Amino acid sequence: MGHLALDRYKNIEAKLDAFCDRWKVAELDLLDLPEQERSDPEAELDVLVTMRPDADWTLFDRVSMQDELSDIFGRKAHFYSWTGLVEFGDRDRARMFRDSAHRLYVAV
Repeated sequence: MGHLALDRYKNIEAKLDAFCDRWKVAELDLLDLPEQERSDPEAELDVLVTMRPDADWTLFDRVSMQDELSDIFGRKAHFYSWTGLVEFGDRDRARMFRDSAHRLYVAV
């Protein structure tokens, strides 16, 4: 699998920073798309989010976050929580996600 052209997302850095600050996101990673989906504007983006310890959001908040990420990226974004994947998911899948992730944001 190749690497996602992250330069495509340089124009949304300020929006991502504001999103992550407001929603108490510690890290935001974009998961790589298969080659044939990279230029398809209908292809969903998979976004892996690690929340700060002081973030306490409801399921409705998380849906709002996913909708907002979709608006920021200009295409449907599917939201994954790193904590949820590790604690409640398949560890092999979580490892695969982490290995294919491209870091877009880290809180300082």
